[in-house]
Amino acid sequence: MVPFSQTKILLLTIFDAILGLTAAKVWCVQNKKQRVLLFFVITTDRFNRLLSPEKTTMSKRYGYARVSVQDQDLEQQMSALQQANCEKIYTDHGLSDSQVDHPELTRLLKILKPGDTLVTWRLDRLGRSLKHLINLVEQFKEDQIHFISISENIDTSSAEGRLLLHLMTSLAEFERALSSERTRAGMAVARASGKQLGKPRSLTPQQQEEALQALSRDMTVKEVAQRYGVHPRTIQRLRDASMLH
Repeated sequence: MVPFSQTKILLLTIFDAILGLTAAKVWCVQNKKQRVLLFFVITTDRFNRLLSPEKTTMSKRYGYARVSVQDQDLEQQMSALQQANCEKIYTDHGLSDSQVDHPELTRLLKILKPGDTLVTWRLDRLGRSLKHLINLVEQFKEDQIHFISISENIDTSSAEGRLLLHLMTSLAEFERALSSERTRAGMAVARASGKQLGKPRSLTPQQQEEALQALSRDMTVKEVAQRYGVHPRTIQRLRDASMLH
């Protein structure tokens, strides 16, 4: 057998380091005449993947930008996302927060895979509402998808980023709850003082009575609505309500 030289051992060591092998063992036997190699065993998952024809799926970084009205410019958001090294950027134009369907965002969410990263310029560019944003972030966590918001310096791939996002969403939710509570308290005070809440009535009580009398004289709903400058549905609701009493 060919002597197992120090050079060959060095080459095997380099080979091991390059592939990042998890285990490599060399057994040598020393006898009086020569040093022989009995076994060279390499066991590693990484090495098996190198020999496999299957390709390893690489994580990707996607950007998302949105403007609320058609005349707003995406340039600032696009520039920030490009500097964040996003491979592909999805954009929605002229869509407000209240609209349920953001087609490009929906399309992006469908292709995200574990290990991918979604980047936005600002938190409010992603969620339609605070509730929607929180639901998305929770879904990202379950699906092992990282989220980055550039303006708020949030990166959920780090413990600090996850904590900061949690604190910000919790504070925003708390503020919304306080605002809702203040609104209800103000409405209660207004009712107690006899103030009428909501949109003013289209017709005064006297006009309502006159409109009902006009309907009883065979005037059409449309004619009565034109007389008082209101929508026909207002007169129709008035007539329906009077029939219930």
